[in-house]
Amino acid sequence: MKNKFMKNKILFFTALSGVILLISSCSAPRSILHTGRVTQHKTFRAGADYSFNFSTAPVGAAYKSVKTITKNLINKDSIILDEQILNLSKTAVSYVLDPIASGYDINLRYGVLPKTDIGYKYSSGCHVFDLRYQFMGNSNYTEAIDKKSLCGSIGLQYSTQNFELPSLFGLVDLQKILRLNVERKDFLIPLAFSTDFGNTEKIGSFAFGAAYNLSFIHYSFNPEKIYQYDNSNILIHLPIIDEKKVYHSAGLFVNCKVGYKFIYFIPSLSMYYQNYGTYKLLGGTAQIKGLTIIPSLGLQFNFKFWKDK
Repeated sequence: MKNKFMKNKILFFTALSGVILLISSCSAPRSILHTGRVTQHKTFRAGADYSFNFSTAPVGAAYKSVKTITKNLINKDSIILDEQILNLSKTAVSYVLDPIASGYDINLRYGVLPKTDIGYKYSSGCHVFDLRYQFMGNSNYTEAIDKKSLCGSIGLQYSTQNFELPSLFGLVDLQKILRLNVERKDFLIPLAFSTDFGNTEKIGSFAFGAAYNLSFIHYSFNPEKIYQYDNSNILIHLPIIDEKKVYHSAGLFVNCKVGYKFIYFIPSLSMYYQNYGTYKLLGGTAQIKGLTIIPSLGLQFNFKFWKDK
């Protein structure tokens, strides 16, 4: 009985790992593990985190039917435009704007000035650069500081990526059928406040704040195999769609940093709402909006430490 239980347990975790790997995808990196403190001047911090991106927009686009439909269409030489193609293109664009996905990132930060640090993050294929400035609280890690004092920082993050749909629900085949190409750039401004656990985050901190994100999307459809009837009832190729869009999102976040000097664990929860706007699709248009929830778990390492006073 024990062996059977262990076998089932192994199968369960194997399947779970497979699902996580399957849905791993690059989304705009908006999980926030920052606190009100910046990195100590002339020191480095390194870290990694894993996050899940849950969005209501692609859920509404009905993923479950995509795999069956794309399986029937992928090997066809020609496809006639209909309502089904419109729904498929909406599904693809919805996923690009805000996917249901998981992803990892690794990051490195350096205290370039007494109250300013810079950072680089590699997030599941996305390159992310940011700058933070601490405008509230003492940033000198060598001085004893009132534990009840509040620290505050503001940052600017820039990320860029070329988007490819994953194999989840047959989305990779959908991208091939629609000949969808996407480039996106994101600017994120996080405003973080935190209170220390111990002097100068010696054993961690509790942080909260708000964030504003500005996204620039360039997407195109070049559907070589999809045709439509013109006014004379003659089959013609669908015209290429090439569009640029900008949308805003705003959110709140909370995180808790727990550890001791050398290493910290940082569970975090971020939530955003966005109205993506109206998008031109194959056979029509669609207005897309939704709520995004991003739980994540981070790990942080410090390479130089303050002296206890």
